[in-house]
Amino acid sequence: ATEISRGLDVFALEPSERFDDAEEMLAALALLRTAQHLAPTLEPEPAAPSAIAGALAAPRVAALVAMEGVASRYLAHGGRRAFLEDVGGAGWVSVEEYARLLDAAWAVLGEERLVDCLRGILRQEIASGPFSGIPRAGGLPAMLPRFWSASFRHAGELATSAPRDGLVTFSVVGAPPQLRTSPGWRAALSGSLLGVLDALELVGRVEVRDLHDDVLWSVRLGRSGVLIDPIGTA
Repeated sequence: ATEISRGLDVFALEPSERFDDAEEMLAALALLRTAQHLAPTLEPEPAAPSAIAGALAAPRVAALVAMEGVASRYLAHGGRRAFLEDVGGAGWVSVEEYARLLDAAWAVLGEERLVDCLRGILRQEIASGPFSGIPRAGGLPAMLPRFWSASFRHAGELATSAPRDGLVTFSVVGAPPQLRTSPGWRAALSGSLLGVLDALELVGRVEVRDLHDDVLWSVRLGRSGVLIDPIGTA
């Protein structure tokens, strides 16, 4: 049999006994020639750009650019002023620009201050902001994927491990390079994880490391046995 493949589309021509008459076989040959002609010219659709929800990015952008030196460093390293000015009015904004701002903040503020900033923002968002309606039942492993799917588009998926002895891991699978190589984003997500722990009245330590093409966060809780039924939650 002769076969031409493009993605999931396969055009195959089997031996002649599959056809009832010569006319059917000629039609199949014509179809095959058409496929052979078109296949080299058919380009895959470009991947959709990775984006973060504008409503989520806006308070983070505002908090970071209010800190001395962050906005100027962002603009000096290829940042766009329009991103800083328009982020609040956009439904979805560029992950690349957001990561560039986080990297600028990481360079100016240092990792610890950046983690603390994002920690406080998410803690407030869970208490009375856009994430206040997300159910807390199931604790950290149940909440984080909901945050991710509400926050990012075409930016990979958040996979969680089953909690064991006070340890739970989260990995961003298929993160775009703009995020995967960004130290600011790693610090920001670490801060967000700590903000969720605060909201759940848990104490823990967050570590981040590379895992092949993914990025892995490990959360070690201070007390074993409270991950699934955190204090003060329904």
